[in-house]
Amino acid sequence: MGVNWEEVCEKFEPEVIKGLDSENVIKIVLFLEEKKINFIEDMLTDYLDLFLIPIEEFVVKYNKLDKIHNHSLKEVLEEDFSILERFLTL
Repeated sequence: MGVNWEEVCEKFEPEVIKGLDSENVIKIVLFLEEKKINFIEDMLTDYLDLFLIPIEEFVVKYNKLDKIHNHSLKEVLEEDFSILERFLTL
């Protein structure tokens, strides 16, 4: 992955970065790849806190948002990345 970790470190508090569980991050990345999400690097750079969500909860939230957006969440996110913020409020 081509994540700019220097940029990530500037954007997020050290507690967020330290709170990441590498196994959980990998599981989320694999889930997103399975869903054909092609902007995972951007998600890691801009919405790293989403990767703190346990994989099981992340999948539930993803599916809820996908349903809300008529099963076209990927396309909606490509147009409006800020939808990801709803992960934190579901």
